[in-house]
Amino acid sequence: NKSVIEWTPSDVTVGKNTAALPEAIIPDKSDPLFKTFLSVIVNQVKAAIVAQSEEQREALAKSERIQEEIAASKSIGDLTLIIPVITVQPNYLQVQLLHVLTQKAVSLIPSFTTVDQLNGALTFFQEKPMVLTAAIQTEMKKLQDANKWKFNKDTKKFFAPEPEKPKVDEAIATHLGEGLTEFNKPAATGKEAELAFN
Repeated sequence: NKSVIEWTPSDVTVGKNTAALPEAIIPDKSDPLFKTFLSVIVNQVKAAIVAQSEEQREALAKSERIQEEIAASKSIGDLTLIIPVITVQPNYLQVQLLHVLTQKAVSLIPSFTTVDQLNGALTFFQEKPMVLTAAIQTEMKKLQDANKWKFNKDTKKFFAPEPEKPKVDEAIATHLGEGLTEFNKPAATGKEAELAFN
């Protein structure tokens, strides 16, 4: 019968296995390994914590680089290219980086000058891992209203309506037509044309 220490918590035990130690068999007290058993475990824990700290430092440095890329982005297309880099980060970094990415994307919306840009943003926010929130929709609606763009509920796309042709008052049109008639008569030909310019 060997004694075993299970470091990972279970339904009947409480604890945290931050060092990800495997289960350990406690050597018999007559075994020479018994004297160093706990010191070996302590050293394993220290090594695991140092390794995790190094991984965290590397992840933090990568997070800072990604945030710089996000800040330098000039378009939704630029931000779209960053998403795959974010989704492979540890979960705690993904949440933070997606928040920064979302804020940057929202800050770009007022600068859009075409419906294609707004439609690109709409698609961007509807694809995972992004989320189209009510606050983002409000920003899009402000731009839509400012530009008098419309939204097609069937295609789920914004569009710019055809500009209305200016209406000309009929009396003005008739008057302009009469005045233009004199200029539209055929010019005199031959000698008469020459005399007209003397």
